[in-house]
Amino acid sequence: MIKPSLEKDNFKELFSITHKSNKRIEFDIMHFHDGYEIHYTKRGQADFFINSKQYKSKEGTISIISPYEVHRIIANPESKYERYVVYFKPGFIHSVTDEYPELLLLFKNRPLDFENCLQMDNRSQSELFTMLNHLCLLYKDKSHFLQELQIKQALINILIFLNKAFLKANNFCTPVSNNQNELLNTIISFFKEHTDESLTLDDISARFFISKSTLIRLFKDTLGITPIQFLINIRLLKAKELLNSGYSVQETSELVGYKDEYNFIKLFKKNYNISPKQYANRYKI
Repeated sequence: MIKPSLEKDNFKELFSITHKSNKRIEFDIMHFHDGYEIHYTKRGQADFFINSKQYKSKEGTISIISPYEVHRIIANPESKYERYVVYFKPGFIHSVTDEYPELLLLFKNRPLDFENCLQMDNRSQSELFTMLNHLCLLYKDKSHFLQELQIKQALINILIFLNKAFLKANNFCTPVSNNQNELLNTIISFFKEHTDESLTLDDISARFFISKSTLIRLFKDTLGITPIQFLINIRLLKAKELLNSGYSVQETSELVGYKDEYNFIKLFKKNYNISPKQYANRYKI
């Protein structure tokens, strides 16, 4: 399998960390991406919406979000909301995760009762804050010797710490859920498992025994986009993953449900401002 090459000047395309503090944060549209996200609430309160679940986040809450998990956050505007957000793509530390796949246990092969959010005790908060702050400083300061390597080491330490915290924890955040959200989650899971099929609105509504208007309203009201738009996003993110892994444009097009390669190329370029072939060439060894 072809692995992404990490050029010294572009590794930040595969990794980022941000530290922000402001009075209001809101994403009107549920979104998802093709990387791993770690969201730590340092101060303030917020509502986290992850897939079909809603969590109440407060100081010391750590949230783990996998690729393709739809999520949204709305912070309480009455006080400042301070957070650290770590984002990295699968290829960033593949040299380690290939040998130690359990490092990504929080993101893959989760148990059915897995909860995305954990409330950390004071000692764990202090330890995690120190590690995140160190990682943030490494990311900002290019003068660090072997900056990329130090960032990878710091990230791996954080992942080991979080795996231990989640495995032994009994203070997971209790989610708020409802039947509509559970149905939405079921449909989203179906989309992820059938990206290679040419699904229409009629196919989806018949599969889940709901009208097309109800289906559209369910997605629009909760995610802010139509089910077809959501399916397109799922397919294109999957396409990026396949292209990164060495599949040809034609193979990728078929594997994400587009029998017409031209339409796939056109759609990919419209969404990412780059052709699939150009995108794939960036990851060749």
